[in-house]
Amino acid sequence: MARRNESPEGKRRRELVQGFLKENPVKDPNDIQELMKEMMRQVLQGGLSAELDEEVSVNTSAQIPSVPEGSTQAAWVRSVAIW
Repeated sequence: MARRNESPEGKRRRELVQGFLKENPVKDPNDIQELMKEMMRQVLQGGLSAELDEEVSVNTSAQIPSVPEGSTQAAWVRSVAIW
């Protein structure tokens, strides 16, 4: 049955959910609760992983000091190690 004003993405999502429910029938409300918990866990994990990856890449690229003019490489390495 076609739905009025349904976007192609909405149709795809609805079909995906229908297919999932055919393969994994829901027997009671606990099944629904467990599915929702797992879905929320996956969404949060994906979001947190992406945020952590972004934070790590920003911090590592922004905080690499360069060797100052007139300084030797060995002196610079010692000063950075103390820092």
